[in-house]
Amino acid sequence: MLEFIGGLLMSLGGSVPGVSGGTIAFLMGFFDEMLNSVNTFLSKKSTQKKKSFFFLLRLVGGYLLGLALATFLIKRFFAEHIYPVSSLFLGVTLFSVPLIVKEEFGTLKGKFKEALWILPGVAAIVGLTLLSESGIFNASSQWAQIVLAFPAGIFVSCALIMPGVSGAAFLYIFGLYEKFYNSLSSLAHLDFSVVPFLLSMGLGAVIGILVVVKGVRFLLNKHRCPTIYAILGMMLGSMHSIWIGPSKLDTPQPILDFSSFSIWFFLLGGLFIALFELSKILVRKKRQK
Repeated sequence: MLEFIGGLLMSLGGSVPGVSGGTIAFLMGFFDEMLNSVNTFLSKKSTQKKKSFFFLLRLVGGYLLGLALATFLIKRFFAEHIYPVSSLFLGVTLFSVPLIVKEEFGTLKGKFKEALWILPGVAAIVGLTLLSESGIFNASSQWAQIVLAFPAGIFVSCALIMPGVSGAAFLYIFGLYEKFYNSLSSLAHLDFSVVPFLLSMGLGAVIGILVVVKGVRFLLNKHRCPTIYAILGMMLGSMHSIWIGPSKLDTPQPILDFSSFSIWFFLLGGLFIALFELSKILVRKKRQK
């Protein structure tokens, strides 16, 4: 059940500019298991395929439900209440950092020089955000959008795996944010003209996941300490993306400032993290019994 809820939250969070589905997986404590399950499921020789399949089935089921909600209901709600939502996710991100440090304390302890990896993590996400503002890609024709959908899918899939990396930001970089959600809505209304676009993006996403999972899993297994620090940096960098997220809406709004910032929703984000942590503890105790 936790994986289904996790997939749901990954999808809903990923629809908000600046928010990463990978961050949510990391916060809920199944990030490593997600990577290992994908790797195990794709391995030719593994006795754990059945277990990995059902784990991924629950995760994907929640993600698809979240995608449907984001397309038809939540996306409009987020747009109409973007400042409280942005404040909420700022709280979620900031309050999650000490919990991740606590979870990985044994890995990070005494390795202060490795903390420098926080800086490239922050720089990567801030640079990505600035790139999304540049409008470097501007596909106006239908065929150009179909062609761009493939590399966009590869990069968007990174947001499913990499904490701090926003899928919405990549969609903005490729100029396909509105096109993507409109295409999902059109398909639900049996408009099959959008199928080539969605297939192109879906194929790119599958290839991206295969590559990214292998890469991130290797880094966590062989270079866990600098990788965790870099992930923390990406999470901190994503706060900048969330802060300017309102300017990325279909109808751009002013970026979050002190007058539009909601301290109550910010603290509510912290409460969510505390509840996540409590649920993880209860699940662990239940499994131990």
